[in-house]
Amino acid sequence: MMNLDALNNLNIGSLVGKPSRTQNTKDQLHIDLALIEEDPLNVRLVFDEDKLQALADTIRENGVLTPISIRPNPDKSGHFIINNGARRFRASTLLGLKSIPAFIDEQHDEINQMIDNLEREDLTPLEIAQKIYKLANHEDKAKRLKKEDIAKRLGAKPAWVSKHLKLLEMPEKLKFLYDMKRCNDLEALYAISSAYKKYPHQIDKWLDSFKDSSDIITQQAANAFLNKLKEKDKPKAASPIAEQDEASVDRASRPDNTEYEAAEAGENFDSNDNAGTKDRSIGQQSSNESFKSGHDLKFISISLVGSDEQHQQITQQLQEFLKQIEQQYPTAQLELQS
Repeated sequence: MMNLDALNNLNIGSLVGKPSRTQNTKDQLHIDLALIEEDPLNVRLVFDEDKLQALADTIRENGVLTPISIRPNPDKSGHFIINNGARRFRASTLLGLKSIPAFIDEQHDEINQMIDNLEREDLTPLEIAQKIYKLANHEDKAKRLKKEDIAKRLGAKPAWVSKHLKLLEMPEKLKFLYDMKRCNDLEALYAISSAYKKYPHQIDKWLDSFKDSSDIITQQAANAFLNKLKEKDKPKAASPIAEQDEASVDRASRPDNTEYEAAEAGENFDSNDNAGTKDRSIGQQSSNESFKSGHDLKFISISLVGSDEQHQQITQQLQEFLKQIEQQYPTAQLELQS
């Protein structure tokens, strides 16, 4: 008969090189640190050295209170990959420890790892973006995930995934401010990155203004700036003359129906047609009377300061503008005097 008391002295740590299916029960083990590797797809990209040292000091005093999660390394028999606990692993290595408390979870994958970190709010927007990109572009095509599937697993909307992926196109100057922790708002980062292709120079100049200040780029600040850029892109309002509707121009140039009809007839003047001559003269008379009486006349005075060449160019542009007005309103009489 087997002596069951011998099980009490069994050194489980000596068996970690030969994991079995029973180890998937998440029982705590002490695993040799030399047998553990970090996940190459680890979502965490940056480890704060000061915080890592502080964690190491805590572990020195109290040990690792929460076991790390690991899974078997499919490429190395008897070795493991970290599911969750990279900081505890690094801190233990920093202390020169030989082993670390751990449990084996073969069902844990990159998405679970990402969820664990998101629940602790340990991930930055760019870390999330790079992780999503790796999941969607895994070197093993069979393991690639669609953005919709990633969003579903994370309990997020597809737009949330798309916004993070856009951060991978973050302009250099924005990335600098991001690294300096001057802009970490997802919506602000997304809005600026999305608009950069259309307004590169304006955005670069705006971002430069934050380098020597302590201001944080918020979503509100980003949207306010980008809205100003969009407003400048809108077509400029036409001049007051061009904005007048046809009825108001008619009232200014056509005192009454009789004169209007006469003026219209005058426009179709035929030198061999006495009636046409008469109608045209009436049209001219009404127009002259309107001019002499100062009926609804508009005067615009413009002062130009510049070279003769600039003066000539602006004058030419104004003349072309007046021609367009006259074509739109044939009865309007416009004149440019210098």
